[in-house]
Amino acid sequence: MKRFMPLILLIAAFLLVPAGFAIAGTSRSPSKDTTCQKSGSCANNFGVQLTGSNLGATPPEKCSNGQFGYIGWNLSGVSGTTATAELTLTTYSVSGAPASPTAVVFQLVEPNTQNWTENGTDPGLKSNVLATTSVVLSNGSAPQTVSFGGSANPADASTLGSYFQNLKGVGDGTATVGVRISDGCTLSTFVAFNDRENTGNLAGGASATEPDLLLFSPTSVGFYSFRAGSAGTGTLILAGVLLATVLVSGAALLRRRATG
Repeated sequence: MKRFMPLILLIAAFLLVPAGFAIAGTSRSPSKDTTCQKSGSCANNFGVQLTGSNLGATPPEKCSNGQFGYIGWNLSGVSGTTATAELTLTTYSVSGAPASPTAVVFQLVEPNTQNWTENGTDPGLKSNVLATTSVVLSNGSAPQTVSFGGSANPADASTLGSYFQNLKGVGDGTATVGVRISDGCTLSTFVAFNDRENTGNLAGGASATEPDLLLFSPTSVGFYSFRAGSAGTGTLILAGVLLATVLVSGAALLRRRATG
């Protein structure tokens, strides 16, 4: 039995690691999200709605925006260092998207203030673009995902990570982003993302399709997940232990094979 113990531990560790990651990634929510008319009022419970038009855009901008989306989280309970981040949004309605292969380009931008309210006025956007992504979208109500940062865009992931790291220890830990269409728009492009109220009435509910933020530690092994207004649950220790088990078990197995 002892002879096979390294192999058993190795298999068990590989089975546990994905489970640990899946558990950690299931419970995170914005503390607020809204749709705002440019320089106008904001409205809650309408999803995160964006509009863009190729008519009237002022260079270097490719799209003029009538509506912006804003999303915020309470990061006051997230401990440790945030190195990188990934944000995934899920659509519930798209119209006016360009024909494939032309993609719609989205940007995450720093708002003028972190303290906007869901039913207040448009906080406006700074010139600080945090992340950019391009997605070919189909018109209709079928859910489609749009992701920023993460492993697919490491430079943006790092920028987002630093942005959230700097904000989580300031004031009440509120960290927010603005979302806009920046390119690839037609005369009238409309994209609505699901929100924490599940405005889109998507399968799986808000927990599965709301704005999904992951904050990764410097080791890229563990990440934090959190619910609105509550302390974050760190999984770095669990992931680290599991990874260590994988490495130690693997090394032991290799040594046994080498000497056997």
